[in-house]
Amino acid sequence: MKGYFNQELKEDEKLIVVLRKHSLSLVKPILIFSVIFIVLCFLIPVLFSSFIGLLIFILVLTVIVTYLIHEWFIWYFDIFIITDQRIIDIDQRGLFNRTVSETTYEKVQDVTYEMKGPLETFLEVGTVKVQTAGAKPVLEMNYTKHPQAVQELIMELGKGRKEKTQETQKELTAKELVEFIAKVKKGSEE
Repeated sequence: MKGYFNQELKEDEKLIVVLRKHSLSLVKPILIFSVIFIVLCFLIPVLFSSFIGLLIFILVLTVIVTYLIHEWFIWYFDIFIITDQRIIDIDQRGLFNRTVSETTYEKVQDVTYEMKGPLETFLEVGTVKVQTAGAKPVLEMNYTKHPQAVQELIMELGKGRKEKTQETQKELTAKELVEFIAKVKKGSEE
């Protein structure tokens, strides 16, 4: 599926990393599935005693399996793509509900991370927030593995990109501009 995420990239753009939420974000759906499944297992003698009970069992099992697949799908496609030129935030909210936001490193104003509670701190899982000057002011990724390393990566890529841009777009002083115009005029007169 790595090729799937490359389709969002420009021709000269290099993929650095695809960040997906930590599997900790799947704990709640798995717990819901497990509780309902265990209850269903205890009710098998009652449910299997009639045809309607069997249909109820199959229906509930189908619904909870579909719910689990749905949650996995959202987990898998809700990603941050970090490239050498920009950050792409794909928020997958449903099977057919996706929002894609992006920002270049030049628009990044601040990158922060937070880890709340002992479990997130112990597992090194947290939220990375990228403050931008764009239309979507904050790109946010919850349940990020090693959020401090992600923050440092984004800051380093941004710093390198800004330095590269400044080198290629050197501003001329007023004196240099006047000298440049004089050279152009002199060259066109000859």
